[in-house]
Amino acid sequence: MADIYIIMGARGSGRREVLLDLLNQPEAAAENAPAALFLCDSEPPSACDENLAVLPHVHRHQWRWDEDEPVMPATEIVDRCANTFIILDGAANPVDQIEALCAWLQTTGHRIARVLTVVDCALLESSPGALPWYEACIHFSDVVLLNRREGVSNKWIKDYQEAFAKACFPCLFESVRKGRVANPARILYPEARRLSQIFDEEPEETVVESSAEDEDEEGEDEDPYLARKPGGFRRNPIPDIRDFLSRGDANAGGSPGAGPR
Repeated sequence: MADIYIIMGARGSGRREVLLDLLNQPEAAAENAPAALFLCDSEPPSACDENLAVLPHVHRHQWRWDEDEPVMPATEIVDRCANTFIILDGAANPVDQIEALCAWLQTTGHRIARVLTVVDCALLESSPGALPWYEACIHFSDVVLLNRREGVSNKWIKDYQEAFAKACFPCLFESVRKGRVANPARILYPEARRLSQIFDEEPEETVVESSAEDEDEEGEDEDPYLARKPGGFRRNPIPDIRDFLSRGDANAGGSPGAGPR
């Protein structure tokens, strides 16, 4: 059974840069059991692509994110690898992608080793309106990697981490320095530390009729980011990250705000 690693974060946050460091570690691929890297085909080129392409134990592939008809990673490729790394579309809704990947995993039998979020600290400090988007990512994450910290005040970074600590988020927070993490083995260790239990739930095998009261109780137990209103809209919508990626540092001087909701 293959171990799946999901990498989230906004475009430009350095996800491939961090992944290159992790894939260079012995923990990422066992002998004679290569790793697979699935990059969403909508992602623009990265300066790290050439270095990723020459890693002998890593086989690069693509998957396609489309709300109506996503093309999920090829199961036959995943089956041949000890570890599979899936980079999500960093300009799309991460909640929708997580929901689709969860459904895919339930059909394949593969397990989530860890979900990683690479945080663009410079983006969040300059554009606090993007904070809820990253909060959604971190809700599903086991590890949060703080990247793009150049020029960001130490107070901002400290306040950002403390907000999640006060909200009792169990995920690990680690800093990235020049594209590297201090302890790759700790990052890759397949231990669940995420707040969401979406990947740990067993798929339902039977369908039974339920009353309106039962549906209300079921909604209370549903993941807060996946829950929907009767009209189909999310109960806890998040902003469109593209609004902030195009804005750049127009909101310079922002603060972390009140922290996770």
